[in-house]
Amino acid sequence: MGGYSSKISKEDLEVYKKLTYFTEKEIYNCLKRFCKLVGDEVVRVVDSINDERCKVSMSHIINTLDELKVNPFALRLCQVFAQRDDFMLFEEFLDMMSVLGESAPLQVKADWAFKVFDYDGDSELRQNDIRKVLDAITGEMGGQEKDVRLEKEEVDSVVKNVLKEADLNGNKFISLTEFKQIVTKSPDFANSFRI
Repeated sequence: MGGYSSKISKEDLEVYKKLTYFTEKEIYNCLKRFCKLVGDEVVRVVDSINDERCKVSMSHIINTLDELKVNPFALRLCQVFAQRDDFMLFEEFLDMMSVLGESAPLQVKADWAFKVFDYDGDSELRQNDIRKVLDAITGEMGGQEKDVRLEKEEVDSVVKNVLKEADLNGNKFISLTEFKQIVTKSPDFANSFRI
């Protein structure tokens, strides 16, 4: 661990163990990864990883972590967990990694996945949110090859079918409850919403 372990106080470590789904070792692994993202020149001069100078741009996180480089929702994940628009602090990074870890409960993963897909933040997955999810998956937002993208009619059909299947009460949007009811029954969900 080197000098990284001294960047978290014992009190903070105990809090992190209670508030995340990580063991002490996993917290230190996240700390090590975050310190590498921050850079030695900053880490060397701070007493705590929670110093305001210890921040990392979302683009640096996405371009550096192999797990996020290929994730179509990488930027959206960072945005949902961060309090700011363009960078993350250690506790936000730790929260994100914890929720995306293997030990996080399915219900917690579903809560955060809903937030990732709720692009407008209105606590409802409507047609525009579903379109943006499709755009992310098919490369419309990420600049993938043209032949991978769906035609407008195909997108409209998928959006209509998603709402038909998941909007259980027929109110033209998917609520968090409806979303959780669907995804927690999916055998692939837990494996797809993790790093």
